[in-house]
Amino acid sequence: MFTMSSRLARWSLSRARSQHLLQAAESSLTNLPNELLIVILEFLDDKCLHLIAALSNRFFQLSTETLLLRHDIPPALDSVAIKSSAALCALRLGLVFFKGRVSLFRYVVPQPISLSKDLRRLEAVVRRLGGAGRQLCLDFYSNIIERPLGWTIGGLVPRLLHGLCSHAEVGLFIADDGLFTMKSKSVYLWNPYTRDRYTKTTFHDGTRQWAPSIRSIKSLSVTYPLFNGGSPAPQRWCMVVVNSLDLHTLLLNLKLTQLEWAFILANLTLPNLHAVGIYAECISSTASTLFLNRHPITQLTYMSPKALKPLYPTTKVLTLPRLTHLTALGHYVCHIFPSPTSFPSSSLLFPILTSIELFPDSDLDRALELLSTHAPLTQLALWAILDLSASSPIFSLVFPTLSALTLNKSPALVSSPRFPGILAVMFPALQRVEMNYCFADARGRRGNAGSSSVTNEARHEVWRGKRRCVDRLAAENAGLVVVMVDREFFAPR
Repeated sequence: MFTMSSRLARWSLSRARSQHLLQAAESSLTNLPNELLIVILEFLDDKCLHLIAALSNRFFQLSTETLLLRHDIPPALDSVAIKSSAALCALRLGLVFFKGRVSLFRYVVPQPISLSKDLRRLEAVVRRLGGAGRQLCLDFYSNIIERPLGWTIGGLVPRLLHGLCSHAEVGLFIADDGLFTMKSKSVYLWNPYTRDRYTKTTFHDGTRQWAPSIRSIKSLSVTYPLFNGGSPAPQRWCMVVVNSLDLHTLLLNLKLTQLEWAFILANLTLPNLHAVGIYAECISSTASTLFLNRHPITQLTYMSPKALKPLYPTTKVLTLPRLTHLTALGHYVCHIFPSPTSFPSSSLLFPILTSIELFPDSDLDRALELLSTHAPLTQLALWAILDLSASSPIFSLVFPTLSALTLNKSPALVSSPRFPGILAVMFPALQRVEMNYCFADARGRRGNAGSSSVTNEARHEVWRGKRRCVDRLAAENAGLVVVMVDREFFAPR
């Protein structure tokens, strides 16, 4: 039977022997040149290389370089593409070699081994690789916040977004059909569990505005910086585009300054954007022109109520060869449509623009004059035509190619006895007229269905008067299809 002292002696002897063997092996490896060590390390798998990297600075450098070259991540290049979880793990280990070098980072993994581990590594990678003049592109195999969403992923995704914005003061997010801003330190508190399409969001300036919710994340594209932090830009911004390939419609309706809008539109590019709605007051037509020319726009809505003086004047003209429908105020039509004698003409700038919806403002007369010279125009919708005087310049215009006309909120014009003659002179090729009374009068709505029989009879009489206008118009214009849309009044039985 062994005594305690004999056991202790045997243990001390075996430990000393192990340490001696380890020192002998280490001394034999360290005596080898780096060229031979690299050849030896190439026979080891990734797990062993990660363990050997913890031995010393020399082995860390050799093991890391072996891992990076194995996964096609040469440290000398300024762009990095990650195509597997093992490559991401190798990059996470060798981040020290990439400081200040990478200008483009792409993560494209078809099926990660563990999404949660990849998100943790991505957070560390983007915190190191993000910064001024760099671009990060993360493409996931599916929606990483798809319902039901577990608490692990629900906590890691906000941390990843916070890491993407950690090199800037403000994060600009483009998602769904709109955009919103947040302070970078507040991105960590973003809630990935929301199901509403729009939510009240606290913006970078402290205001609370309605903004689209991020309900799907299949890809993230990040650009640094949007603002350079110097004059005249007040802060450093970064732009995060969520699912850039799925963004087909964009609404610009936030309350931002003209300078902020100018920088946003100058840096934003969406490859599949087809429809744009501009409602913000501080977007100048010049800034929007440069933005729209970069995209294949087919539908454009411009309802900014006033024409702003551009911060950076330019001679560029709006050229949208795919535009088919335009909704705008009169001043914007005057801005984008050239005069009839200038070159290029509107038919060259907008060759397939056949449908226009025009809202009135102080430049309505000039806008209609320009539209009358646009040869491809076949459909026109007008709002609130109130000037019925014979001296009004709009009634002397001729639209030779127009075949469909819609009049909204213009009851005085429709009920005028001059209306059939006006149509015959202004629109010689007209085939269809639609008169929309839905917004013409607030009386007799369905919400007042409980009113007295006298009120109902008055509503019926108003409807009969409108019907007589339609019948008279159809009788005086043979072959003309006349449609009356009236949802505000009850039709008599």
